[in-house]
Parts: sequence; C-alpha cells; structure tokens
Amino acid sequence: MTPYFIVAIVVLGAFLAFDLVRRGKARKHVDDLYEQGRTEELVEYLDGSKARRIFPAYNRLYTKFNAYQKAGDAAAASETLKELLALDSSDEQRSDLLPRAFQFLLKNGDHENAEKVLDELERREPDRTLADECRKVYDIVAKGSTVYIKEMEDQLKQADLLGDGPTAQRLHYLLSLQYASENDAEASTRHRELSLK
Repeated sequence: MTPYFIVAIVVLGAFLAFDLVRRGKARKHVDDLYEQGRTEELVEYLDGSKARRIFPAYNRLYTKFNAYQKAGDAAAASETLKELLALDSSDEQRSDLLPRAFQFLLKNGDHENAEKVLDELERREPDRTLADECRKVYDIVAKGSTVYIKEMEDQLKQADLLGDGPTAQRLHYLLSLQYASENDAEASTRHRELSLK
C-alpha cells in the first residue's frame, strides 16, 4: 500500500467518525427538545440549515408532526401532515404514516382527507386486517354506521374473557358511538363510561 492510500483511508475514517458524532449530537438535541415539549425551538432547529444537512426531509417533517401533536397544535400538525403525505417516502415509511395520518385526520374531523388516506391504505396494505379495522372506524365515526354493533358486542365478550382491557375500551367507545347513532342514549352512555375505565 502506498502512503497516499493509507492517508486517504485515515482521512476517510476520521471524516466518518466525525459525521457519526455530529449526527448523534443532533439526534440527541432533537430528542431533548421533543421530550421537554419545546416545540417552537424544535421546529426552528429542524427548519435550520444544520438539520437540513443532517436529517432527511421525511424525518424532519415526521418529527415536526409528532411535536405539533404533542403540543396540541392540530392546525400546525395538519399542515405538516399534508407536506408529509405529499413527500416521496419508502414503503416502510408510508406503511407507518398512513394509519397515523388516518387516525389524526378522523380525530380532527377531516373526514374527506381521512377517507383518501384510508383508500390508499386499503390499496397498499397486503394484510387487510388493519385496513378493514380502519374502514369500520371510518364508517362509525364519519358516516354514523351502526352495522357493526352485533360483531363488536361479540368481540367485546371475547376481549372481556381474555382480559384484554385496551381492546375492550376501544370496542366500548365504538359501541357508544353506534348506539348514539341509533338514538339509544342508555346503551351509548353505558358503553362510553366503560370505555373510560
């Protein structure tokens, strides 16, 4: 090996080590700002030139989306989500984003865009279980459907038998919405109260 080759390897190794340290510090800074709820500082940092050189656009937007949600700023989260959904992303990133986007949009009453996300989720998802569950939730929340009452009452019995509290809470909540759509106030109130336990 020539001395120039050895020097080139050493310089390359030093550059890679420096880059890893720099990225690690930047990631820690982002994590600290997020955990401390310092949303404005976090967004300012992510929009800055240093973060733009270190983090891919998808990662910066995804972190901003999460920070705005944590801060309770639905309007800013919604704008960031629009940018995220318009961005090219890997299949893995898209599979992670679509259910979160659907849930956020539905929760915030944007039924039109929630349905668009749901349509994409149904086209992309090889395992239909998640897409089918999202469709049911959409039908219940956005359309006031009551066709899932029997099915969900049966699932609730199973969840109670298995001691699956989170599933039971979710089912109680969805049943409360369906019974409210059927104008059965007593059943709706009972399920809503049970969903909060």
